[in-house]
Amino acid sequence: MPGSSSPIEASPEWYLRGWHPRAILVLLGLAMLLPGTGVLPLMDRDEPRFAQATWEMIERHDWFIPTFNFEYKEDGKTLTDKSYRFDKPVLSYWWMRLHDWILGKTELASRLHSVVAAILTALVIFEIGRTLYSPQSGFFSAAAWLTCLQVLIHGRLCVADMPMLLGVTVAFWGMLRLLESEDEPAAWGPWFWVLAGGLAFGFLAKGPIVLAVPVVAVLLARFALFREAIAWRRLQPVSLLIVVLFAIGLWGIPALVITHGRFWEVGMGDNVVKRGMESFNGRVQIPVIYYLFTAGLSLLPWSAFYLVAWPRPAAGWKWTRKEALLLGWCLGPLIIFGFYATQLPHYIMPGFPAFFLLLCRRGTSAFVRPGIWFWICVLSVALPAMF
Repeated sequence: MPGSSSPIEASPEWYLRGWHPRAILVLLGLAMLLPGTGVLPLMDRDEPRFAQATWEMIERHDWFIPTFNFEYKEDGKTLTDKSYRFDKPVLSYWWMRLHDWILGKTELASRLHSVVAAILTALVIFEIGRTLYSPQSGFFSAAAWLTCLQVLIHGRLCVADMPMLLGVTVAFWGMLRLLESEDEPAAWGPWFWVLAGGLAFGFLAKGPIVLAVPVVAVLLARFALFREAIAWRRLQPVSLLIVVLFAIGLWGIPALVITHGRFWEVGMGDNVVKRGMESFNGRVQIPVIYYLFTAGLSLLPWSAFYLVAWPRPAAGWKWTRKEALLLGWCLGPLIIFGFYATQLPHYIMPGFPAFFLLLCRRGTSAFVRPGIWFWICVLSVALPAMF
């Protein structure tokens, strides 16, 4: 693979030698995400519910079913779930439970999983960029991730998004290593398990979006961007599906049995299907365009370099396989959620790591001449702030 033959220690820049880049990224993540995280009270609707559900699981010594205000009851025949927490899988509650056990019942403990997940995601982005392009590319891609607006928001919230994003990024790490390898990877090799582990982890954090994004990315690369055969059999799709479903089923099957199927009805029926057909709080739906606008805000300040991030295609609007896969990863969430009725800015965040990898694929050269688009983006934010 490009870049894999150049060890990180050979780079002349001091910050790219040995353990330096990873340590710097960890320190940067802590500096950007920790201040104020333990001071602000739990806000909005979701943060208190996630925290309370975790505390209740601890009090009930339960590892399968999150509840809110102990409203979930079972009498053997009927279920009463006025304030259930069946809309998300259980992994984020497990992670929060660990921090609550270490730090006690505090705001910092409830939010720390998002901080750690954001930093781990940055480290995975570094490894992907280092392997696909160069150590410098990986470093600046990860640093840009840690400093964009939406990560600064969701990287300190008591919700499930950052663990899900970590799962997506790990899955793509494994998938790109399998598809971009110069040699035929061994069946059931380590990168197969990285891919499977990322998919299972992400699903248990937030649900099926983690499975959808890689599928859409590969389909986009194969039929719209690269338009040549991709060695998808390297992914061992049948074995991969079996392994991922088995891992999910270790929690999912007992949870469905205990709740008589309510976890599926609510988690998939209400939280996935119903949200796809009903607007959030009666909001006017603006397909696709909504995310084209909000992405510019979510990716600030790096959205000022949109045009630099977009790789130039060769003749016939055809990209290289590597760039096609990254573009498919970046655009996949936009296609999945573009016509989804419930529109929230962070829904397309699973594609953000690919945006930063494309933006920094040539290191810092993208920022030498930002051009007129940079000043348009700067003024679009500065003028409303001033007046």
